[in-house]
Amino acid sequence: MIRVPHRYSVLVHRFAYELAHGPIPPGMNVLHRCDNPPCFRIDHLYLGTQKDNARDMVAKGRQRPRLAACKRGHPLIGENVRTWTRPDGRTMHMCRECQNTWMRERYRKNLEESRRRQREYRAARKNSPDNASGD
Repeated sequence: MIRVPHRYSVLVHRFAYELAHGPIPPGMNVLHRCDNPPCFRIDHLYLGTQKDNARDMVAKGRQRPRLAACKRGHPLIGENVRTWTRPDGRTMHMCRECQNTWMRERYRKNLEESRRRQREYRAARKNSPDNASGD
C-alpha cells in the first residue's frame, strides 16, 4: 500500500496500473495474471470485473473448497444450510443448528440485559427524591 501524502492510501498494483495506463474505470478491478497479490509488474496486471476475477479463481483452482461440516461438526448439506446473499453480492452459508444456537444465546443475553436495566431503573426511581412515598 502506498500513502499519497495528505490524501489517501492506494494499493500498489492499482497505483502501478494507473501510472502505466491511466485511470481505472468505475466498477473495474486490477487483476493479476501471476496470482501474486503483492506483485505490481505492469505485464502481470490487467483490468477486469469482480466476476472476471471470480471466474479466473475457479479456472485456476484457487477457490476454497466447500466444507462438509461446520466448525462444530454439523453437516453442511440439505436443510441444515442457510444461504443468503449479502448487500455486497457475496453468497454466505451458515449451519442452521449453529445459527439457532447463536440466536438463542443472543436472545438470552438481550433478555438478561433488559432485566438488569429494569432493576436499575426501578431502584433509581425508588431512591429518587421525587418519590417521597417510597412506591
